[in-house]
Amino acid sequence: MSDLISDASEDPSRYKPRKEIFPLTAEKEVELRKAFIQEALTWVGTPYRQLGATKGVAVDCSMLLVRASIDSGIMEEWDPRPYPPLWFLHRDDERYLKWIEMFAKPTEQFRAGDIVAIRFGRAFAHSGILVDSEHLVHAFAHDNICIVSPLNHSVLLYADRTGNTLRPRKYFDVFARMRELGPGGVV
Repeated sequence: MSDLISDASEDPSRYKPRKEIFPLTAEKEVELRKAFIQEALTWVGTPYRQLGATKGVAVDCSMLLVRASIDSGIMEEWDPRPYPPLWFLHRDDERYLKWIEMFAKPTEQFRAGDIVAIRFGRAFAHSGILVDSEHLVHAFAHDNICIVSPLNHSVLLYADRTGNTLRPRKYFDVFARMRELGPGGVV
């Protein structure tokens, strides 16, 4: 687990939690979750553009997670780009889930500040940050903008136009991996 931090300085595409957040107490985690959500909300209104990462100019769903984690003080600077933005239309490997699992752990007990990943196309290829149990903030290609949407928004909920097939979802806890690290951010 310690390689999550030590290798990050050598590879800017790997995430690295800020040392200042350790030890990660329950109270500090609550503060950081709020900061993560608040930062993501400052991106609302930013136009959707694949690979974008400039507030007010352009953002996609992946870079919203990255920038919100950095600008809220959770992570050091990191950048997973370049990545192929439309791979999910032609392939079914779970590339996006593997990327999310680098810095977050799957959870059944989701809460505000967690990530929700949603299947679009042949694989999980979209995500957002839970604002509360019923809403997420996400850069949404469907609306061409970063917005707050209800989790039951029809495009997010149904995989077909008939409303019969639900889109698969997975939830991830950004702080779970950090809780595993010791006081200095290492195992």
